[in-house]
Amino acid sequence: MAAASVRTATSGNRQLSEAAGYAVRELLQVTVGGNTQRGAVTTVFVWFLATNFVDVGGMLELHAPQTYELRCSPQVLYITLPAGTCRLNKGIVSTTGDDFHHYVTLTLTQPDHLVFPNTAYEFGISAVNPSSPPPLNYWGLVLMNARREVADASMTLEGYDLTDYGLLVYPPLASTTLPTVVNYVRLMLTFQKQLAAGDVGHITVQAPTTTKVLCQQFSELSGGGSISAKLPADASYGTYGTHSCQFQNTLTLHLDTSKPIEVGSYVLQVVVLNPGLRASRDFWIVELHKPDVLGVVTSTASTATTTTAAGASAGASASASSANASSASEVPADGVDTAFVSGSLVNSTSAVVDWRSTKAALAIQASGYGISTPFAGQQLTSVAVSRGCRLSPRSLATFLWWLLGAWAAGVSPAAWA
Repeated sequence: MAAASVRTATSGNRQLSEAAGYAVRELLQVTVGGNTQRGAVTTVFVWFLATNFVDVGGMLELHAPQTYELRCSPQVLYITLPAGTCRLNKGIVSTTGDDFHHYVTLTLTQPDHLVFPNTAYEFGISAVNPSSPPPLNYWGLVLMNARREVADASMTLEGYDLTDYGLLVYPPLASTTLPTVVNYVRLMLTFQKQLAAGDVGHITVQAPTTTKVLCQQFSELSGGGSISAKLPADASYGTYGTHSCQFQNTLTLHLDTSKPIEVGSYVLQVVVLNPGLRASRDFWIVELHKPDVLGVVTSTASTATTTTAAGASAGASASASSANASSASEVPADGVDTAFVSGSLVNSTSAVVDWRSTKAALAIQASGYGISTPFAGQQLTSVAVSRGCRLSPRSLATFLWWLLGAWAAGVSPAAWA
């Protein structure tokens, strides 16, 4: 194109170029979790990776879906988030449209404890789940500075699906919180309703990522070890009989799907190796998984030659190809069904879809026990053995008789010494 044409151009495209664009994504990484059962009083745990610096007076706003209730009482769990003040708000804000909802504002008040970028933080807010799913199941988190200017926000956080299993999970009870020692952790599960046979196939306990589960030493202490009081476990399924460990921080208990789960409390003892430092996401998760199902994986590939299901050589006549297209398929010994349909080779493979690859039907988070060193106070002075001995009845009677005589004689207590 001539330079004169470029100078005189006033409208229209004289030259058009195309280039690959870039993906638009949110920098604020947030996960929201809690007890997913309908109508349950729970603690919503929020984990986020900060992208901006929030100074004293800065605020964090947590927005709940429309029918959820948030509360500042009885307390806010400042797990790794700097402690501050909490204020509950109810209303409509511009970032959530016309939905009346609850949202809490956490204000930083300590000069020495601030929110820094590229640092993970976690906190918990008391909440009440609705009895029915909300119309829009999205949570929101907003970071603001002291001038109430938005530093970063994410208002489209996927919420959790509501369930109705009647399960309560209590925080784990640790035998010790010392670092790098073996710890016997007891986890209590309470089922408030009977679950029919086949409703739950596996129960997975997930510890913090820095905690190592000693899978061989797992045991169930329900009812003092009584078999009738335990969960209906399947002793022929797992790697260690009734249970398996897919990762170093997880343990999965396999249930007998032919028996129901009765109403009651069950105590699981998980033996772990405590980490050297407290995990950044210090919470435990209990998951309920559906029973394994048998799926069919089908693959189709076009073919120009005739091949038998048992793997015969190619090069047969066209008449044999037509016969194979209309005949029933054969099943080899490896469990793969092979058939010819309209000149295409179809393989159908049976595969088991189990708890390792499926999403949990229910996931409940419970706060961890932390890692700490033993308390060291003032050293106590030992007591002499002579002062710690006990008087015999005869010696005690003699002392009392002498004390009575001294009092009758008018001897002052100062002279007794």
